[in-house]
Amino acid sequence: MFNFLSGLLLCLFMSFQWVVADEISQAKFSERYDNRTLYLQNSIIGYNHVLNGKLLPAGFFGERLNPYMKQYPEVNSEFHRSINYQVSGLLLNLGSVLYYSMNKEKDKAPWISFTGLIFGISFSIRGSNQLEKAVWLYNKKTLLQE
Repeated sequence: MFNFLSGLLLCLFMSFQWVVADEISQAKFSERYDNRTLYLQNSIIGYNHVLNGKLLPAGFFGERLNPYMKQYPEVNSEFHRSINYQVSGLLLNLGSVLYYSMNKEKDKAPWISFTGLIFGISFSIRGSNQLEKAVWLYNKKTLLQE
């Protein structure tokens, strides 16, 4: 009888410790979630981001997010890949418009410009998606950090 009662008390004590530890880890997680996660917002020129309840500019390509992204190598590579795609898309779009404006009379100029614009737009969309992925990875690594 004594072994059964001591075993029951031991189980209750262990479960109480587990619940308390779980509440502490939930409090840490909530604090991290509220204070360290990034949220992107599109604006007319570039991006804004929300961190710790404050709305801050993120730059045209999101370059002001660099200090946060440097903390994790995988996130940093995704972030720089997004900037490369966005800059390539912008250069292709500008180059296509300039090419068309300089060669309006030629037969192939509209098609070449149109093709450049399609590639430029797709690169810009890909860069925007990469930036969202980099922010998602940053938030994931920040929240799961011990």
